[in-house]
This record gives sequence, structure tokens and C-alpha cells, in this order.
Amino acid sequence: MRIDRLDHLVLTVADLEATVDFYSRVLGMEPVTFEGRRALAFGRSKINLHEAGHEFEPKAARAVPGSADLCLISTVPLEQVVSHGSGDGCCGCSPGVACCPRARCRCSSMCRNW
Repeated sequence: MRIDRLDHLVLTVADLEATVDFYSRVLGMEPVTFEGRRALAFGRSKINLHEAGHEFEPKAARAVPGSADLCLISTVPLEQVVSHGSGDGCCGCSPGVACCPRARCRCSSMCRNW
């Protein structure tokens, strides 16, 4: 399998407004609102924000302030990503339920082959 790039990062935060303020004021990121959600854009990248206790699906397995979820773009078809992850024995990879093709893989620290 080959990962091409990071699509976006989802960061769970304790205080949504304080996070937007810091990243925009101190780091110069652009606050973005889409579909009722908040994000921070910079260059060609984006950080989607989830407020702890008010997360959107999909979300981190244990969504607490400071936890993150990565959305990666692969150069191989979705079926191969799911097959590769599921066959590993340590990851629960399955097709996501969304408008675009995606797989959800939750890898533990015991995952040795990824």
C-alpha cells in the first residue's frame, strides 16, 4: 500500500473558540466554517476541529482534548486499503459510510506491520 498525502487532520479540543483564536492569531491560519463545523486552513492543508463532548462522526476512538484523527489519501483503490488493513490482524479497517470513498482504520500500538 502507498499513502500519497495527508488530506486533513481532525483535532479534538477543549475550547473551540480559544483554539480558533490561537491558531489564527498566533500561527496565521484561516478560520473556516463548513456544514456547521469549524476548521483552520493553511496552505493546501486543513485542521478540522471537534469540541470535546460535541464531536462529529467519524471521530477518534477516544475523543478527548488533544486526540487527533488523520485522513490520508492513498494511491491504491479503497478495496486494497481495507483488505491490507484487515489482513494485518491488528487494525479494524472497514469501508466508511460517507459521500466519498474512505476507509476507517484504527490501529493499536501493537500494530507491527504498518
